[in-house]
Amino acid sequence: MKFENHIEYNNNNEILMPVLEIFLSCNGEGLDVGKPVTFVRLVGCNLRCCFGKSGHCDTPESLLFPSQYEKHKVKKCFEYMTVKQVANVIRSHKTKRVTLTGGNPLSRGGIGKWVHDLLEELGEDVLLEIEENGSIDIHRHLLRFLNEEERKRVRITLDYKTISSKMNSQMIMRNWEYLNENDVIKCVVGNELDMNDSIEKIREYKPKAQIIFSPIFNEIELKDIWEYIYQPDVIDLDIKFQLQLHKYVYDPNLRGV
Repeated sequence: MKFENHIEYNNNNEILMPVLEIFLSCNGEGLDVGKPVTFVRLVGCNLRCCFGKSGHCDTPESLLFPSQYEKHKVKKCFEYMTVKQVANVIRSHKTKRVTLTGGNPLSRGGIGKWVHDLLEELGEDVLLEIEENGSIDIHRHLLRFLNEEERKRVRITLDYKTISSKMNSQMIMRNWEYLNENDVIKCVVGNELDMNDSIEKIREYKPKAQIIFSPIFNEIELKDIWEYIYQPDVIDLDIKFQLQLHKYVYDPNLRGV
């Protein structure tokens, strides 16, 4: 699977990241669901998930890396931004929570240093969540760039791509060893097979992170997930059942909310 190793710099030797959009919204997923958050969405993803009846990612506009735009004859939809430019937009929203999403943020060169610089720029009061699809080594590309105090301000929400995604074989399971109690493993499930597979991995690797089961939208009966995690041989794992709140507040196909 592709990793975009090329790094863009400006004339001041600052790392530039390809930003699709920055927007203020309600956090629709994770441990801070329902709280205000600023989303920073980067372009470029190294996976091609095949979730649900639609058969594609729910943010397809974020899939291409910058180097792929010309090849695919796609109009450029992103802007290269420095840490300071991104931080200024975040500060204008006056939020204390930021989610770095994509695409897949960690699938590009320079992201670890860029995140380190962003944390310094935003200051110690801001918490940063990073959404990662589970196929990139999070220590190599992120954690080794963060000091102990910065790590405390970063929550990693790590996907476990279930069988329905067609990307299950791309998961780097050693990533689970790097997670702590503040982090999240999100299993997006569409059927009982996905849930069984997730449980097997949780039992095998015993991660410290909190576990969330999230439904593939319109693909599985919500009560089926609820009843599954309440089974006597599963309930001890203390799995959190979540909905994508923003898809119920707004049109599920609407961007920037």
